[in-house]
Amino acid sequence: MSLQVMNQNGLLVLRPEGAMNAVTSPPLDSEMQDALSDNEAPVVLDLSLVPFISSQGLRTVVTVAKIAKARATLVVSGLQPQLLEMFKLAGLDRLVSLQDEVPLSVETSAMKAG
Repeated sequence: MSLQVMNQNGLLVLRPEGAMNAVTSPPLDSEMQDALSDNEAPVVLDLSLVPFISSQGLRTVVTVAKIAKARATLVVSGLQPQLLEMFKLAGLDRLVSLQDEVPLSVETSAMKAG
C-alpha cells in the first residue's frame, strides 16, 4: 500500500494504491491524516488504484471524510464498480460526493456534487 499526495488545481488529491484492509488501513489512515493536517484545500480521495476495501478500509474513508468535511469538502473518485456498490450499501454515498474521475477544479467538484 502506498499513498500519493498531490496538489492539483487547488485540490488536495490523495491517491492510495493497493488493497485497503486490516493490515494496510491503519498506517494509511495515519498518512492521510498527516496530509490533511498540512493542507486546507478541498480533498479528493482517488481510489482508482484500489482493487479492494475491507470494513477497516471503509473506516479510513469515514475518518478522512469527517476531517475533510470539517473544513472543506471531500470527493471520492475512481471507484471500481464493486467498490461503488459497497459504498452505496454502506451509505457512504450520502456522506461524500462520488465521481468517476478526479475533478479539474473546486468549481467542477462543487457543480457535480450539487
